[in-house]
Amino acid sequence: MLSNSLNGSSVAIDGNGTVLITDGGAKLYAIQSDGVLKWEIDAWQLTSPSGNAIGWFNRSPVISEDGSIYMGHEDGILSLY
Repeated sequence: MLSNSLNGSSVAIDGNGTVLITDGGAKLYAIQSDGVLKWEIDAWQLTSPSGNAIGWFNRSPVISEDGSIYMGHEDGILSLY
């Protein structure tokens, strides 16, 4: 279920109109252009390159031209997809 407060980051929009946004905490959401939740990621389920749990998405997502999703982290830039 989406958080009542999706005010944690700027959005990123891919070529299909899917919106990526964090809740300012541990969730990253992909919301289709029709408003339906496509997927969500829990940051506590991920590890950074140094092996630490990500824990929080406190940066805005970025989508590259090839559709890869990146986010900044204190350990560096993370490639999520």
